[in-house]
Amino acid sequence: MCCTFWGLRLDNTCNNMKSVDIIKCDMCFFSHDGLFLIYTIINKIFVIQVKNLEMYRIYVESYKVDDIKLSSDNIHFLTLIKNKGCVCIYSFYKNNLINKICDYFQTYDHSFFLSKHNNIGIVKYEKKCLTIYNMNNPEKCLINIENIKYQNKGYCSNYINTIFACLVENKKDVNILLLSLFNYTIIKIIKCINFFPNDILFSKSDHIIAYSNKNRSLHIYSIDGDLLHVYKYAEDLGGNTKNVKKKKKKKKNIKSKRKKNEHFSFYTNVSEGIKEGEYKLKREKGSVEVATKIGITFLSFSICGNYLSVLNEIHNNVVRIYETKNYSCIAILQQKNKVTFIQWDNILYKPRLLICTCTCYLFMWLPFECAVIKISNDFVCKEAEWNNDGTLLLTKNDNSLALFYPRKK
Repeated sequence: MCCTFWGLRLDNTCNNMKSVDIIKCDMCFFSHDGLFLIYTIINKIFVIQVKNLEMYRIYVESYKVDDIKLSSDNIHFLTLIKNKGCVCIYSFYKNNLINKICDYFQTYDHSFFLSKHNNIGIVKYEKKCLTIYNMNNPEKCLINIENIKYQNKGYCSNYINTIFACLVENKKDVNILLLSLFNYTIIKIIKCINFFPNDILFSKSDHIIAYSNKNRSLHIYSIDGDLLHVYKYAEDLGGNTKNVKKKKKKKKNIKSKRKKNEHFSFYTNVSEGIKEGEYKLKREKGSVEVATKIGITFLSFSICGNYLSVLNEIHNNVVRIYETKNYSCIAILQQKNKVTFIQWDNILYKPRLLICTCTCYLFMWLPFECAVIKISNDFVCKEAEWNNDGTLLLTKNDNSLALFYPRKK
């Protein structure tokens, strides 16, 4: 894999680009605080200071690194070697290994940091269990949760890191297990009756939101195990052709008055006849009512909370943007190709949306303008992300990565 660094002015004239360096690597990403750029080559981990793009540290493993996870303390990170059953803990500010968790008779499927105390959760493939360790004393586990389900998406913590939730199997059923992060004891096991969730998350009010592909529905539970709401997509979340009455709770429904096969009243087609550097966005003075189709592929809010971007599975080449003030659609961005990824900027005062379409172009939407960045003719952009202060842009695909940064004046 190649990591390509490019110089680029991130403004309305995105046509001045220069190739700076090419680095072969397996994976690459920013640290949470944006101070470091991390990339791996087989068994080596390279850490680059973002401030001056100079090499900061190099760590060497005995085997190829399969995955890296960052801690929320912006100090530690762990490396996962699946087939060898090994997790290594490092610090960005120390040269030596901090600690190691090994189980040579198990395959580690997934690992992650848990809670503000930097405890580590490891999903073991053969045992189908989740084992939680203390980072500073990995010889003794804190708890072992058996019959773990859906390793990558079937767990989450609440916002204040006091409760951990994960999906567990019980014969043919799937239940939600709640774990206290104070003493690592089981608080509750919520039974999902005739419901098979494959993804869960906490709301800010400590409600558990469970989503099921199989049932095509969404359940909301309290931490006491009570089922609060059930949303069936066909009834509550969809409907381009039906008008739904407002409920007593005054929930706002975004509905379309257009017929099923009618074209959008306005859109921006940024894939045909584009001019490198920018494209125009058509806007209507009044609000445009658009309903999102059943089955959402991407849905995300801007950091400021003023905008919502939606991509559904039926129109997978169209990104709709809503103002959250009145949930009116203010823009429809239609691409020629399928949209593979959308990502908002990390800056509160700068709502910028990145749109990737598996082409050599990266599309950027702002409330009052849009831009197109051409990376390279042989670079197919699948994902993109900003660093924490919005000054560096990292683009990715299956076999290469490109970094954009402002030119020095």
